[in-house]
Amino acid sequence: MELLDDETRAILEAYTERVNAFLEGHRDRLPPEFAILQFQPQPWAIENCLLWAKGAAWNLAVHWQNKLLRERFVQKLGPEKVGALEPVTLLNSLVDVAAEMRSMEPMGHVVHECRNLFPQPHATPGSNAWAVDGAKSATGWPILCNDPHLNPTMRSVRYQNHLVGGEFEVTGVTVPGVPGVTIGHNAHIAWGITYGCADMQNIYVRQLEGQGPHRYRFRDHREEAQVLREEIAVRGWQEPFIEEIIITRHGPLISGLAEDESRPLALQWIGLWPGNAMRGTLELDQAANGSQFTEALRHWTFMSLNVVYANREGNIGCQMTGSVPIRARAHGLLPVPDWTGEYEWEGYIPYDDLPRAFNPESHYLASANDKVDDDYPYFLTVDWTPGFRIRRITELLKAKVAFSVADFQAMQMDTFWVPGPELVPQLVGLTSRSEEERGALAYLQDWDFRLTSDSAAAAIFRILREELRKLIFGEKPGALAEFYFGSPLDSSIADWNTFEGLSLLRTHELLQRQEADWLSETLGRRGGIQQLLHLALKQAIEQLRQRLGPEMGEWRWGRLHEVRFDHPLGQGEPMQSLFSRGLCPAHGGLGVICAGACVSYRQIVNLGDWDRSAAAFPTGQSGHLANSHYDDLIELWRSGRYHPLLWSRGRVEKEGQARLLLVPPDRGQHGPHLG
Repeated sequence: MELLDDETRAILEAYTERVNAFLEGHRDRLPPEFAILQFQPQPWAIENCLLWAKGAAWNLAVHWQNKLLRERFVQKLGPEKVGALEPVTLLNSLVDVAAEMRSMEPMGHVVHECRNLFPQPHATPGSNAWAVDGAKSATGWPILCNDPHLNPTMRSVRYQNHLVGGEFEVTGVTVPGVPGVTIGHNAHIAWGITYGCADMQNIYVRQLEGQGPHRYRFRDHREEAQVLREEIAVRGWQEPFIEEIIITRHGPLISGLAEDESRPLALQWIGLWPGNAMRGTLELDQAANGSQFTEALRHWTFMSLNVVYANREGNIGCQMTGSVPIRARAHGLLPVPDWTGEYEWEGYIPYDDLPRAFNPESHYLASANDKVDDDYPYFLTVDWTPGFRIRRITELLKAKVAFSVADFQAMQMDTFWVPGPELVPQLVGLTSRSEEERGALAYLQDWDFRLTSDSAAAAIFRILREELRKLIFGEKPGALAEFYFGSPLDSSIADWNTFEGLSLLRTHELLQRQEADWLSETLGRRGGIQQLLHLALKQAIEQLRQRLGPEMGEWRWGRLHEVRFDHPLGQGEPMQSLFSRGLCPAHGGLGVICAGACVSYRQIVNLGDWDRSAAAFPTGQSGHLANSHYDDLIELWRSGRYHPLLWSRGRVEKEGQARLLLVPPDRGQHGPHLG
């Protein structure tokens, strides 16, 4: 809050004041959740707006999990075999794994295998964004597309809004609780966001100094940790719950976030430091050109994002955000000792040196959480998502001379599985051993490699691939295998980790190349590649019979890949039927452009005619259960249809269904009315 400039503070104060005015006027008419919980909300405050943005950053800050998991893999398997777990395309970045592990040896600690306590489905967040300039647009103007991915909820984390006030006009999606549009366009520029993946965290293993957890050693001197005492009131308890937060020079201790972890672990994360991201959002909403756009994003320090933009001058570009640390030693792939001083952050990648692109010769650019070019001079991360989506996006953008809004609507719903043509021929060439195997292989033979909800072949292939992954990687890691397949360390903190996508990519690489010692050992035990594929096919058929029934003709991908919009109170009946919505089959899935169950918004912005832009939203505009707009957009979103993203005053007023007019007290006696 101390970093807020006067204008940003004034906007936050006005926003907070209006929220509280509504609360005061509606204490007896709050949504039913408040009555069920017998809860009266506290007044909103400016710091709530700032903390909400920090919470959004934490949702993407997954690298701490990967460091702890990678350490467990190394201790179980050794650094060389952990290198084999990572995709071939990432091995060059893993040069310091063995060195970092050796640095931990003097500690003499033992890490136990984790129990898989949370074997639940999870969706890996990601996003797609691309833009074409006028040379590749049917309109002669740029077109920008974006579909950010987050797990679906009732009510959605996003809210569509068109804000107009004085010279301020912007439309797109906001986050309830925070002023300003985060994805959308104003009168000059349009922008979309994807996760940038850069690693802005370190895990430090602390060495205690003397008795108690508050004293520790750093280099040649002793230091005292800061201790915050949080009192949490719990209904029905006579005394509050006390939580002690212990903060070292490297951040707060987070040992309790990991199962079976007794060491004092400190999290260093740029998101725990002050920043003025709100200033960046407000400047972005008012940016009139590429220079102002770039300068606005300079304030987004604690989230690694790729922001794709286009403007009315015909330009397109992309800018990465975030304060990405430059590490004195190694890459922070594992927990490191905090007392030596050898693993400190020496600064940050200069903002002007972060990855960016501007008006490429190809006349298009795209971002899909994909790996930055190998010649980039700074280390960003090894935890990229697989490159399947960016391969397909690039392939489609190259395939046509000029694109329309309708073309991009179809592209956002594209369900083509890129590795399908590379892997399926290995499967369909098997000599079938039973009628069921022949039937399954026949479906794969005729498959168009699309993950549509009504496809039996897609269901067969996806479960077959899961069985192959288990056979190849499931034995040596033991109980750790589930984490390599994507289970989180603690589902109350996160419901995914990036190893899920990496393990799938590594499975495909091994099956194609068949050169790794890991696969050779597996094949030796299984009797060769044909025997391995046969066993995986047999196990997949059995899995599908158990989950979808004995009739192969009734198997459908949509019965395995369903979306349900869960409400926090919708756990168990009758609350689930009352508040939550779904289940419904979804197209797409992990690794295809159409992510299906986790797309939180779609937008296609036509810079030649704002009114011919389009959007799709997964739930409804109202968060109130009794409102007709609580869930009326679900079917439009699920079926891949769009609604107009109107801009001009005339079109908005012509299409408007209702108007809420706020009358100042000195100009009327009846207050707000709907007309």
